[in-house]
Amino acid sequence: MRLSQSEKIESVPVVSQLAVELSSQAAGVLEQLGRTEDIRFSSDNNYVAIVGFLKNRFTLFALDIDKSATVPKISVTKTIEVVSDHLKYPHGIDFLDARTMAVANRHGTVSIFRLPENFAQLETGTVISLSPIRQIRRANFRRALRMPGSVCVVESDGSRSEILVCDNHKGFVSHHVIDTARRFSLPRNKMLLKAGLQIPDGITLSHDKHWIAVSNHVTHQIFIYDRNRQLNPQSTPDGICEGVQYPHGLRFSPDGQALFVADAGQPYVHRFIASGGAWSGTRSSDAQARVMDEATFQDGRSNPQEGGPKGLDISADGKLLVVTSEHQSFGLFNLSEMFS
Repeated sequence: MRLSQSEKIESVPVVSQLAVELSSQAAGVLEQLGRTEDIRFSSDNNYVAIVGFLKNRFTLFALDIDKSATVPKISVTKTIEVVSDHLKYPHGIDFLDARTMAVANRHGTVSIFRLPENFAQLETGTVISLSPIRQIRRANFRRALRMPGSVCVVESDGSRSEILVCDNHKGFVSHHVIDTARRFSLPRNKMLLKAGLQIPDGITLSHDKHWIAVSNHVTHQIFIYDRNRQLNPQSTPDGICEGVQYPHGLRFSPDGQALFVADAGQPYVHRFIASGGAWSGTRSSDAQARVMDEATFQDGRSNPQEGGPKGLDISADGKLLVVTSEHQSFGLFNLSEMFS
C-alpha cells in the first residue's frame, strides 16, 4: 500500500534539538515573538537576532556557547528588544557589523539601525527605541522598492556596506552600496536580477562570495548565480535546486560545498551538495532533516505554504544550525548530526 504525502512526513523521525538554557524572562520573550520570518547569528556568535513580523520589532538574544563538552551547551544570557516607527512588518535581517543591522520591511524600506555603544552592558529585557541611520528606498533611479523582504550583506567595513535585497512584490534582487559613516550621502542602487524570479523569499551568499542563492517561492526552486560573470536583470540562473515545496531561508556551509534550505511548506530543512565545488546545473537535495514534530507543524499549517521553518542560519564555525517560525521560534541543532 502506498503512503500518502502526509503519512510519509509523519513517518520521518524528528532530529533532536540542542537544549538551550533560558531564563524565565528570555523564555517569555521567545513565547511572545509571534510570527517570525528570519534569524541571524552575529559574526562572533555572541548574539542571534530574530525579527517579529507582526510585533514590528527585532530581538537580540545574547548567547553563551560552551564548546568544551561533546555536545555544545548553550544558554541565553540576555534579551534586548528593538522597536522603531520604521519597523513595518520586518521580514529579513542581517548584521553589517557587531552593532549595525539591516532590516528589510515588507511595508516599508530597508532600514539600517545602529545599536548604542553600551548595548552589551544593558540589562536583560531592555527595550530600545531607535531611528535608522540610513534607509534604502529605491532599487534604481526609476524603480522604488515596493516590498523588500530579504537582505544579505556582501561586505561591510564599518563605513561602507554592500548589500543585496529581495523585493517580494516585484520579484527582483537589487544591489546597494551605502556609506554608513556619512548620513546624508546617497546610496548607489541598481537592479541586479529579475528574469524568472517570482516572490524571491530568501537570499544568501557563499563565504567566498562566488555564488548567490535565491529562494524562488512560486516555482518551488532555488536559483543560484555565478558572481564571476556579469550579472544583470536578464541573467538566468547558472544552477537550480529542486524538490523544496516553498523555499524560504537558506545558507551555504562555510566551505561552500553544501546549501541548506528551510521549507516553509514542509517540516524539513533540505541539503544540496555542490558538484566539484560548483553549483552549475540542476540538482535535487541529497538529504532532508525533519526539524519539528507533527503538532508544531500543524499548528502553523494555515495553508499549504505555511507550517514549516522560515528563517535559517548557520553559525560562523559551521557547527550550529538554527531555524525560526511562528510555532518554533528558536530551534537549534548540531549540524554535523542533522543529516547523519
